[in-house]
Amino acid sequence: MIKEVERVKSVDGSSKYLFNDGKSEKGNFEALYFYPGDENVSKSSICMSTQVGCGVGCAFCATGKLGLKRNLKSEEMLEAISKVLEDEKNDGENIRNLDSIALMGMGEPLHNYEEIKKFYHQASKVLPVRHISLSTSGVTDKIIELANDDTNYNLLFSLHSPYNEERNKLIPINKKYPLEGVIKACEYYYNKKQKDSLGLKIKASYLLLKDFNDSDEHAKQLTKLLNNDIFKVQILLYNENENLPFKRPSIERAKNFERILNENGLETKISISKGQDIAGACGQMAGRKNLQKDIEGR
Repeated sequence: MIKEVERVKSVDGSSKYLFNDGKSEKGNFEALYFYPGDENVSKSSICMSTQVGCGVGCAFCATGKLGLKRNLKSEEMLEAISKVLEDEKNDGENIRNLDSIALMGMGEPLHNYEEIKKFYHQASKVLPVRHISLSTSGVTDKIIELANDDTNYNLLFSLHSPYNEERNKLIPINKKYPLEGVIKACEYYYNKKQKDSLGLKIKASYLLLKDFNDSDEHAKQLTKLLNNDIFKVQILLYNENENLPFKRPSIERAKNFERILNENGLETKISISKGQDIAGACGQMAGRKNLQKDIEGR
């Protein structure tokens, strides 16, 4: 049971929620409530954690620096989302417009497989949501298992480099699950799930890191790697963290990267993460609150 809830409000309108079961040694876990697109679009989304901390240890991610503390239970995730919806409703939000829940907060969802499987079936029944997504760093065997299972997640995977040598440095799990196998597993998932049932392409997230993976050559190699009938690319600009060495590229560099992909037939979109000022954006979640004046206890 969740004992403690705090909310931090961002200048962009999103809210980060920190949850704790009252046992401080277990640590906080987080959820982010936000509007994904234009201000005039009323649909909203929730980015939900599946673990406290994370054992993958991605080089660019604050969550990975925590290590894995524990898995979240399906019931905890549902309770957390229910508290977010209740709180936002009290602030005047129309929860009937909740468009999606994405398991892409703290943790690697496929390392908590049985609970995310239970979560899908429970959430589909009790929450007012249209789509439920899952993002993975690339756990090949579990992607295949998920494809053969009775859930229907929209699948995303973290790509971040078209070269195994570089991806090894960014995502250590790539040494166990090399990129080629991850892509084949995602293609299998698409053909089993998303091609007919959802009609959605697999989303490959690509985090641009200045002078590391943002060159024209990287973009061109991506077009050779990904089947544009199956994949689309979500370009993310790195959210800088003072404790990590990477830097955010310019928007011009990102647009040039996007142009190369588009010219070679890959559907591509640049996404700007919400909640950057409250440590709630992609790669920033570390179970802590920013010390701002607008923290609200709930």
